[in-house]
Amino acid sequence: MKAYNDVQAVERAFARVQNYIAQLSLNGAQLAELNRPKRHESEVFRAFEALKNAGAIDASLCRQLKRTQKARAAVEHEYTKVSAGRVHLAVQSVAEAAPRFIDAYAAWIEPYL
Repeated sequence: MKAYNDVQAVERAFARVQNYIAQLSLNGAQLAELNRPKRHESEVFRAFEALKNAGAIDASLCRQLKRTQKARAAVEHEYTKVSAGRVHLAVQSVAEAAPRFIDAYAAWIEPYL
């Protein structure tokens, strides 16, 4: 039971951070009235692209956020098929991307508040 609880704590923390990043991206794109690219991607992916196009985040961070968003979906919806190694890489990625995103996003969004 302890191992299960430890795994759940890691997975939940990872998903929560990624969900915050996704929601901030969606809200920021809406607040700034950014045009979201017309692509066959999720709304979150399109919001990341809109932020990139607006100069809020760079292309590298946009790609990283898309990868972590895909990993979040896999962890939440296909959790029985996701290896511990894949979860570990996803957690590392979001831990690295989150501070970069917050710094860039905070500076960009301030004039809209």
